Amino acid sequence: MAALAVALLELPYGYYVLLRLVVCGVCIHLAVQENNAGRTGWTWVLGAVAILYNPIFRIHLNRDIWSVVNIATILLFVVHMRSMRTVSKQTL
Repeated sequence: MAALAVALLELPYGYYVLLRLVVCGVCIHLAVQENNAGRTGWTWVLGAVAILYNPIFRIHLNRDIWSVVNIATILLFVVHMRSMRTVSKQTL
């Protein structure tokens, strides 16, 4: 999440390429975990975010739109973390 927040600054292009790789990888990992747990809603949402951030078949958006997308992604990760805490508390 911090890397997405830092991306709101003006940084070299390489940072954004690395950010795409990291966010895409994290979302794929989380989507697989959610799929294995049977939570298909999260699987689809995280899969869509992985597609949006994928570094190979890039989606070209202007800087202002990417800033909004980055903030939305931070919020998505926060909601996901909270929902995972709720799920883990329920299983205890």
